[in-house]
Amino acid sequence: MKKIFLILFFIFFCNFIIFSQSIPYGDSMDSLLTSDSLNHNIYYYKPANYDFLNSPILWGIHGTGGTGASERNNLRDIADKRKALIVGPTFNFGDGYAMGYSNDILLPYIFKEIYQHVITKENRDSIWVYMIGFSAGGQCVTRYMLFRQSIQDSIPIRMAVSTNPAFYTFCTDSLNGEFMPFPCGLGQPDYWNGNRGDFICNQHIIQYYNENYGILIGTADLGPITGDFPCANEQGFNRYERAQSFYAFSNTDAIIRGTTLRWQYKEIPGIGHNGYAMYNTKADSSDTSTIAETLLFDTPYNPPPNFFPSANFTADNTIVYLPDAMVLFVNNSLNAQYYHWDFGDSTTSTEMTPLHIYTYADTFTVSLIAYNDEDSECGADTLIKEDYIIVINLGGMSDLAGSNEQIYIYPNPNKGIFNIVVKTDKKTDLIIELMNIQGQIVYKNNVKGVLTFIDEIDVSEFAKGIYYLKVNTGKQVKVEKVVVI
Repeated sequence: MKKIFLILFFIFFCNFIIFSQSIPYGDSMDSLLTSDSLNHNIYYYKPANYDFLNSPILWGIHGTGGTGASERNNLRDIADKRKALIVGPTFNFGDGYAMGYSNDILLPYIFKEIYQHVITKENRDSIWVYMIGFSAGGQCVTRYMLFRQSIQDSIPIRMAVSTNPAFYTFCTDSLNGEFMPFPCGLGQPDYWNGNRGDFICNQHIIQYYNENYGILIGTADLGPITGDFPCANEQGFNRYERAQSFYAFSNTDAIIRGTTLRWQYKEIPGIGHNGYAMYNTKADSSDTSTIAETLLFDTPYNPPPNFFPSANFTADNTIVYLPDAMVLFVNNSLNAQYYHWDFGDSTTSTEMTPLHIYTYADTFTVSLIAYNDEDSECGADTLIKEDYIIVINLGGMSDLAGSNEQIYIYPNPNKGIFNIVVKTDKKTDLIIELMNIQGQIVYKNNVKGVLTFIDEIDVSEFAKGIYYLKVNTGKQVKVEKVVVI
């Protein structure tokens, strides 16, 4: 009986540890300090039927003057039906504006931090996200779905919907002859402190047009928009017209760019600028789901293509010898069309898979920039491999007396980190020791049965000065002076 009790207690304790930090059922709130150096309150609602293994996140983004609590309240009925955890961050910055107006470039990073915060609390590796925003929150969703293309490991969006925003970011620098600076479009300059869209390239926009995204607008949202920007006026005279204009433009622009628009467009008849009504209105009283709920949860998911380049490469040899020090660099980058190599010896290449010849002995750092837009290096990714290629001058190696065995030290002098190469004519056991000027051994390595031995020695924590490297093959002993500067 005692054994059974201990087992049950252990199971209870493990479950307590696993779920003690999870978000509680019902309404709750916490806050998170994000990379914008601000603490954002996050409002939650976890329905009673929440499934710790399979339930999704319903992410609501409020409009100007609102909070995450308002989105939580407006989305509660949908969350109950879909067993979804509501996550409602508050994005007010003291100026009365929501995130839809400010810090657009930071948006994907902040969202990613909030998402990681939530899945950590829920003890889950990944959770599908259904995102929806109203008014300025709808603008936030639109620009997030555009900017997230360049952020690796972005949050897993199953569907995102913009509801009744004041205006949109058109993927163009002009519309009907009107210049479209950001955030109205991709032209320059922008209205807000360097938050610009000039990093966006053609492949980036194509991926945006293939995202799982929807535009939801109330047909009665016809009121004049005050305090607007001149560029936004070209999008239409009211929110309803601007939603129609944005979808129509994007549909045509997608074809021009060689793709097909995957977005959804839905209208809610008779509804004006009312967040609760936009989320909770049914097309027919007999329907089991609201129009917004159906658009969010029942739109078929299409995995979007990934046009972000990922730089990667290898070399056929990382240790080569003069005078024939040739290295073939194998390009393993993904989703890239253009490349810039730096071989570390003041030479570069734009070839996809270059064959490079080094002309002098040293250790070289190699870097590759992979990108998909020849003019702007848009979406560029850089991979740097420090001290990747070792070029050895065989003619400069010291012979071990009376044999074909050789030892090479590089660089020498050095700043406390250097490499040794010992080459033998048959498999040999080596004893390698490094001694300081007082004869104290600061490094020792016993090596069994090698033809070529290569190692890095680090004495950067020791005093600068002269050291002696002793190589003992059992038959011969060679001592080389090493200078640490």
